[in-house]
Amino acid sequence: MTLGVLCSITVLSWWLGHETGGHSTAIGLAVLAMAFVKVWLILRDFMEVRSAPRWLTLVTGGWLIIVAATSVTLFLN
Repeated sequence: MTLGVLCSITVLSWWLGHETGGHSTAIGLAVLAMAFVKVWLILRDFMEVRSAPRWLTLVTGGWLIIVAATSVTLFLN
């Protein structure tokens, strides 16, 4: 299930960037958001953070939020 979602997001983000030229801020933000959804899914399912101790789930979630916010800020500036 997760692998199918990851592949679908990959194809969709490629299509958005390739077919539309990828020169829109909205498209860039959408592709970034899809990338962070993919990271969250990989952390949760393939790195098995879902069944890890609560503190590790919180640390990885916090890390992802910080990296996402930093990436969006840098993208917009």
